[in-house]
Amino acid sequence: MAPRHRDESFTEDDNIPTTEGLAKGVFAFPRKRKAVGKPSPSKLKKSKRGRKAAASPARSAATTGVKSDTDLLLDEFRSKEEQWARERVEVHNNLLQVVEEKVDAIQDSIFQGVYDSLVNFVSNSQKMRETSVRAIPTAVLLTGVNMPDHNKILTTLVKRLKTITPHISVLQSGQNTKQLITNIVLDLVYQTDEEDDEISMVKKCDASFGYLEEWYSNQYPADARKPLVLLAQDFENFSGSSLSDLITLCRRYEGSLPIVLILGVATTVTTVHKTLPQSITAHLTINTFGSPNSTHHLEEVIDAIVIDPEVPFKVSGKVLRWMVENFLYHDFSVSHFLSAYRFILGEHLYRQPGAMLLVSEAEAVEKMGKMNMDDLTYICRVPSFRTYVEKLVIREQAETLTNESVCRDTIIILVQEYFEHVRTFTAMVKVLYYLTKDLPRKPMGGLLRDVYEKGLTGGIHNTREYREAFQFLRLSNRVDLENKLRAIQKEIDGIHSLEEFGKSLTTSLGRIQEIKNMPENMQDSPMVSDRLNSSQNNSILSSSMNTSGVTPILSRGAGSPAGTSPGKAGTPDGRTATRGSPLKSRTPTDRSTRNSPMKGGGETETPVDRMSRSKNSPMKQSTPMESPAVTGGTGANSGSVGVTPLLGASGSVGVTPLLGGVGSVGVTPLGSGANSPYTGRPLGRLDRLKLHAGLLDAAHRNSIQHQRPFDGVRSSIMNILHTNLKKYLEPPTTRPLHELFTFKRNDVLKTRLTGAPRAALHTALTDPFFYLHHPDLKIADIGEIPASLPYLSIYLFR
Repeated sequence: MAPRHRDESFTEDDNIPTTEGLAKGVFAFPRKRKAVGKPSPSKLKKSKRGRKAAASPARSAATTGVKSDTDLLLDEFRSKEEQWARERVEVHNNLLQVVEEKVDAIQDSIFQGVYDSLVNFVSNSQKMRETSVRAIPTAVLLTGVNMPDHNKILTTLVKRLKTITPHISVLQSGQNTKQLITNIVLDLVYQTDEEDDEISMVKKCDASFGYLEEWYSNQYPADARKPLVLLAQDFENFSGSSLSDLITLCRRYEGSLPIVLILGVATTVTTVHKTLPQSITAHLTINTFGSPNSTHHLEEVIDAIVIDPEVPFKVSGKVLRWMVENFLYHDFSVSHFLSAYRFILGEHLYRQPGAMLLVSEAEAVEKMGKMNMDDLTYICRVPSFRTYVEKLVIREQAETLTNESVCRDTIIILVQEYFEHVRTFTAMVKVLYYLTKDLPRKPMGGLLRDVYEKGLTGGIHNTREYREAFQFLRLSNRVDLENKLRAIQKEIDGIHSLEEFGKSLTTSLGRIQEIKNMPENMQDSPMVSDRLNSSQNNSILSSSMNTSGVTPILSRGAGSPAGTSPGKAGTPDGRTATRGSPLKSRTPTDRSTRNSPMKGGGETETPVDRMSRSKNSPMKQSTPMESPAVTGGTGANSGSVGVTPLLGASGSVGVTPLLGGVGSVGVTPLGSGANSPYTGRPLGRLDRLKLHAGLLDAAHRNSIQHQRPFDGVRSSIMNILHTNLKKYLEPPTTRPLHELFTFKRNDVLKTRLTGAPRAALHTALTDPFFYLHHPDLKIADIGEIPASLPYLSIYLFR
């Protein structure tokens, strides 16, 4: 065959001579196309039909014989386990469809304000052009540093802008001025009408702003001009000189071409001024539009696809922590996070045949009702089910493992309990989040995913963060606590296992409302506190010190009737007559007595002895304002010595600085016998410690006696919350059959998705079976070099 000349070109129907080497597709002769002008309408129709056919991958895959993604996934599942392979593929595709729909809805809702603002900006660009002097309307969209997410954001933006104008050109970085102008003209002029097959095209050699101006003037009249939008996706990668020349050219045709610039900036708006000189930016009317934070976007995605109990596929705490850390430490890309989620879902379905139950609860029960004993065996293999069976008695174990109906009923019950537990656990995580999200220092974290991650680890009620959070909650005011309880009620409403918890919260809210409706002068009354929380106060006041050698602080005197204070008859619950705390009504003499050192020694005289002997003692003529009522015995020799905190009884003949009965002249030290006279010796070191403990206990009891009504209600609410959180906040991984729904292989993620290209490349070349899982590539010996290895691997071994 005679060789072809250089000026001869190949047509579409010519056979192209190609050469295939050992590695397919290495050598190929390039195809030449003849330069044509404007194609005929018939060829344009054919080319349009060809583009439409190429746009449908299912039809092209069917005609060419190439396997689709579903077939490839089916073959991969079958290579691991044949059981339920097709059902697992269907579950995989359905879950991905649900996830993508949720993510698209979240993205549309998050960026809705940005899209609307940009659409309004482009629509009003003509008015802005009339008010400004030869300035190009420019919008700077701050997209953030998550570069992989920009494509989807700008694609959605282009769809929204097409409702205003069909003339949109997306500029690509790395092009010079001539290439930019050519692509802009081709994009703005090239249009495709869905109803008509006519396509208007322009040659590349004719692509210029002069041609664009002529075409635009013939296309639209002067009173109905549509804007021409130029969208630069990644502004930081553009050449400053090319953009400067482009803006200068746009300014020259600004009167005839309504051009609008949209610059996608990943960092800050100052990048525009650093890249472009001031002489260029002076001709731009810059308006800044900020996109939502990528971390907020991630929180919405995690809440929708990971935390939501309606999505049956779950991940463990370690896996979720790895995914979030990979997002925060690398690129802040939600697209990469979703890619990792897709990999985890596929890996779980690949390794676990029973994962075909990753459907709704009703569908899972329906599928299990159709299983035979052979199918149930795959579910009985999971470790958590074996642990559950081992806890049964021998007879029940045999029936569960051998009887088909008993085994099926047991598995159905366990699956239903798992779904119920997931709903309960998710609700209690949100309960803890509502309680702690606005606390100081945010001990449990300020985001829902933080609390969810801590809850997945288990034992959250034993952590330091949990205890610190409840310390702050015990100081909550009435309004904040009431709002939190109402939010919790809405969250747990409808969950069967939390009905008792909801009733307890309703009762607590009723008690708070009762306090709220009281007059202000009664909200701090101790009588109201006793009525609302009498059982709690009585249990606290009935406790006393039973230490050997120490007289209880609030003991009754001999012969005093039960329920009546010896110091003041008729006082309810043994409460003193005065309302003020004795610690707040100390005289200077009391302070000197309390702070006096009690040194050992036979001859040392204490300040208490000096005041007892002093005739002019200020405590001898104490007034009712200076000393509280006596709660001691009726005499010095009574069988039980009472205690008057810090001061003696009013009107007593003798001086009783700390202890003693009415009318007693001597001083009875703390912890001494009732009939033992005071010898005048100072108290020892052990008595001093007991005295300190007694004073602290007296102060604590006094604070309990004067507790506000809301304090008791708040304490009971904290007990209710702690009890239910400890009971229901157990991770789903503690339930039987959780392996069917939860992915826990954190080592697989670190091996497959960790960004270590050099290590991954070395592993792929030395052991291709690690990634491809083909039996011909498996190496039994380290020094073995099978003939089936790729050429690059053999060259590396050499």
